[in-house]
Amino acid sequence: MTQDIKQLRVKIFDKLSEIVDPEINTSITELELIDDVDIED
Repeated sequence: MTQDIKQLRVKIFDKLSEIVDPEINTSITELELIDDVDIED
């Protein structure tokens, strides 16, 4: 995996961590609703 893709993954997960389930006020990444993000060239 190239460095650019690694940085992109970090940015994606940073943005995903901002998304919060309004009923329980917990981010979707903390709830582990997203296991993996595939990035294709």
